[in-house]
Amino acid sequence: MKWMKYIFPAFLIFMLLSFSGCAKPEDTPTPLNSDTAYRLAWQYLLSEAEEHYHVFNITDAKITRFEPVAYQQATQGNIHVYALEYALFATQDYGWIPGGDGLGSTYLFMAEQGEDVRLLAAAGSKKVYDNGGYSGMIKALLQDNSSADYAKQSVLRAEDQQTEINDAIHAAEAFFLDKDCLTVNIWYDWNTSLDFWERSPDVLPEQKGNTIILCADLYFWSEHTTNLFHNSILILTRENEEAPWTIKTYGF
Repeated sequence: MKWMKYIFPAFLIFMLLSFSGCAKPEDTPTPLNSDTAYRLAWQYLLSEAEEHYHVFNITDAKITRFEPVAYQQATQGNIHVYALEYALFATQDYGWIPGGDGLGSTYLFMAEQGEDVRLLAAAGSKKVYDNGGYSGMIKALLQDNSSADYAKQSVLRAEDQQTEINDAIHAAEAFFLDKDCLTVNIWYDWNTSLDFWERSPDVLPEQKGNTIILCADLYFWSEHTTNLFHNSILILTRENEEAPWTIKTYGF
């Protein structure tokens, strides 16, 4: 049976990781803030979706498994390892297809120092096994001072925009705090902003100086459904240069 050639290697790697002695946490960890961990996972997931977009026309994504599997204390901070499994929706021709390398979970290695949490690396099961399991992988990442940032970065027209953009991003983040929403990415892109001004002038205020257009990846959930707003548009306005930014509308 052809499918066995894919199932058996995946099962073998899973068993070797599970019984390697590296699979168990050294100590009982203090769990990471769930929003922080999920945000890093979604940032990685969306970067993968966008990388394969032109091949499969990816239109949606979902996490099917996300849980802590190992923990290790280190001088550089507490290291948390999460198993991530996800699926990408590739139009009606393909439907939902599993993400990753096809050999099991993708593992996210996160370093926690105080309130700061950063992603060290995302690695497939085979790579983790080849490096000696979770502990061996952690050792290699710390020795190399590895870091992986999948967050989307702002593209500015001029450096003097930075303060205004940061204030607007903080206002947008605060707006969604009391919503059933995870702000995966919020960023500013000059080209996207200019394009939106030209395409949709009817939804924008007349005074451009007190309006900012941001981009966002937002993940909403409710009791019955979840929705991913990918590359969504946020429109923020303020009364004058001294006034705070507020969200006028979003979801385009």
